[in-house]
Amino acid sequence: MFPGTLALLLPLVASAEQEPLLRLEAAVREHVASQLELDPQDVEIVHLGVAELPSCAEGARIVVDSPPSERFRGHADLFVELYGAEQSCASLRLRAKLRTWLELPVAAEDTGPGEAIAWELQRVPIDRIAGDPVTPELLADATWLARTTVARGEPLTELVLRARPDGASGERVQVMAGAGGLIIETPGRLMADAFVGETVRVANLATRGVHEGTLFAPGCVTTGAVTARMKEVCDHASNP
Repeated sequence: MFPGTLALLLPLVASAEQEPLLRLEAAVREHVASQLELDPQDVEIVHLGVAELPSCAEGARIVVDSPPSERFRGHADLFVELYGAEQSCASLRLRAKLRTWLELPVAAEDTGPGEAIAWELQRVPIDRIAGDPVTPELLADATWLARTTVARGEPLTELVLRARPDGASGERVQVMAGAGGLIIETPGRLMADAFVGETVRVANLATRGVHEGTLFAPGCVTTGAVTARMKEVCDHASNP
């Protein structure tokens, strides 16, 4: 053997031994990606949970499966079947360590409770996500407020966000009642946050009484059915 030949052969031998493990890693990545509907590039295999495979793994077809309840957060229980000549030659059960990533909205800056959220898109490990993520489309359609203190880079989910209501507790509104073209107006104050269409309690600032009505537009509550005249009056008040 010529000098240096052993040094040249060792990497080739190591590569041949690792090839089945590399194919297994690729199969696991594809399986996890398909289950979570991710790009395989967003699945990182930290450790397969196995150091070597049976001898029949060389050239074998690799099939990976997982329990229906598997969530792939940090670790995953996997079932691996190795097929040679269309017959199973080995069955393995692995406890793999992995990290999966999603691109989703995160806080662009530290935000206090009740403050409007500024956001940006980032790739985030799924195991850092608590609750259902809020989509960019939802964030673009409304102003969202922090429920609690939200740190910069924190994934934005329904646990830490709430949409800004159409009417905030303590906000002054016009309380209307009537039918047809006749309406009666009185100033009021919302006693709770509300969105348009919701029933809300209102303090009557003239009588000190409390009424229950429907917020039919920002700044306008009716104690009965909404009429065209009420909408007209409310729209004029909002756009004098």
